[in-house]
Amino acid sequence: MGITRQVVDDLYDAYLARDQEAMLALMSSKVSVRFLGRVDLEGIDEVRDFLAFNDGTRTGLDFRIRQRLIDGEWAAVIWAETARVAATGLAWRNHGVDLVQVVDGEVDTLHVNNDVQIVRQHLPRYEKSVRSRDE
Repeated sequence: MGITRQVVDDLYDAYLARDQEAMLALMSSKVSVRFLGRVDLEGIDEVRDFLAFNDGTRTGLDFRIRQRLIDGEWAAVIWAETARVAATGLAWRNHGVDLVQVVDGEVDTLHVNNDVQIVRQHLPRYEKSVRSRDE
């Protein structure tokens, strides 16, 4: 198994286990993360702050990976998910494709591409923390 596949498998295993620290441990200190239409994050501290904010916005998450495509240091992960929006109890259904770049055995880039309209309709707006903005 190649290093990209192993890192990507470990990343999604940690996500499914809701283990943010394990996810962060797989990322470069200078990781670039984009949640399409929601936030652009640079560096591990910004990612940590966002993950903490986003945790608990949905309940009963059923996240399913449909396919993983690996090409060298890049992976495309096609997924679908259902849940309930924690703040309202409304049904949540989303789908997308994550692009992951693995460099030197670490996640260097993660772009989460999904239905932006659903995200904006149901999830709270994220503002970067003072710590993140000042660094």
